[in-house]
Amino acid sequence: MKKLKRALVWCCILNKRLLKKSGFILILALIPVCALIMNITAENDESGFLSIAVYEGENKDFLCTQMMKAFRDDQSDVFRYSFCETELGALSMLEKGEADMAWCFEDSLGDRIESYAKGSSSAFVTVYVKEKSAVLSLAEEKIFATLYPFIGYDIYENYLSEKTGAVELSEAEKREIYDTCAQKYSIVDFKVYGDENSNIKALSYITKPLKGMSAVFVLLCGLVSTLYFIADERSGVFFRLNSLKKLFVMWASNFFAVFTAGIFAFISFVISRNYSDFAKESLLMLLFILCCTAFCTLLGVLVGFEKGFCIIIPTVLVACTAFCPIFVDLKGFAIIQNLLPPYHYLYSLSFASNIYKTVIYFVSVTFITAFIYYLKEKIFSEKL
Repeated sequence: MKKLKRALVWCCILNKRLLKKSGFILILALIPVCALIMNITAENDESGFLSIAVYEGENKDFLCTQMMKAFRDDQSDVFRYSFCETELGALSMLEKGEADMAWCFEDSLGDRIESYAKGSSSAFVTVYVKEKSAVLSLAEEKIFATLYPFIGYDIYENYLSEKTGAVELSEAEKREIYDTCAQKYSIVDFKVYGDENSNIKALSYITKPLKGMSAVFVLLCGLVSTLYFIADERSGVFFRLNSLKKLFVMWASNFFAVFTAGIFAFISFVISRNYSDFAKESLLMLLFILCCTAFCTLLGVLVGFEKGFCIIIPTVLVACTAFCPIFVDLKGFAIIQNLLPPYHYLYSLSFASNIYKTVIYFVSVTFITAFIYYLKEKIFSEKL
């Protein structure tokens, strides 16, 4: 009972010691603040990934009105449309950098599309860009996808009239047949593999990297805690403890640092509404906390001096940002990726089958840490 009480006292002291460090408090505060800023930015109407200036042309007919309505209904965090009164206005937005591209439609769009359906080769929309890029190709695909139903219907209607002689069909009957076939015979079915988004609403592209960024912040708190421990050990704070107790104190100190950061990370998920199942995400966060604790303790055992560890911290952070699936999912770096705790955490969120790998990672790193620490202590004692 006394040992348990003493352990609890140690835990309180370790946690209190960290909370007195201004750098640690700053990192903790950054997690929900970043979430709040990202959430506000995502809710801003001007947060589109691609900004497109649209000129509707003069003599707007029914088809033009329908197409512009389709663009307006598609306002999202990916495409943001700005409608201009003149072609010069659209080009001016492009020149000033207020738009990534300009779509300028010809006058009497319905007549133009009808002529195209009958064999005319003249273009009825001009796309202006400052420079060609892979990102702008997304917008090109978007305009093709929006134009296709209108062009397709005119080609279909023209075929009925000229090839089949079905002139007795009314416009409503033609439209019904076309819509039925278009819905029934869809050739592409897009599905999200994995269960990350099963109970979560569609997220903005701005808030999607939040979990990955929060995971890096949580790991950073563990690394900072390890750095503080190394500095305290060098200054003789733990000189009365034997080697085994020192290892336990470093592990416990890292655990409480990461655990506290994990709570702040979970708060950031709630702020951004970026979570699905409370029980599942709590379990995964706990596993991630244990993995970060083991990882930071291992680095503390391998690099036991302050200057070396100060070099390790930015190296690990850069590696996590580059190789973990936060912004992009790089392939071909499996060895590096499997060494990093955020990688296992982020993949476990998407694929439940990866949870057992996370458990194996924690057990393996803990065992390796204990083994290396034993060897270092044995070598040190032999030298004495």
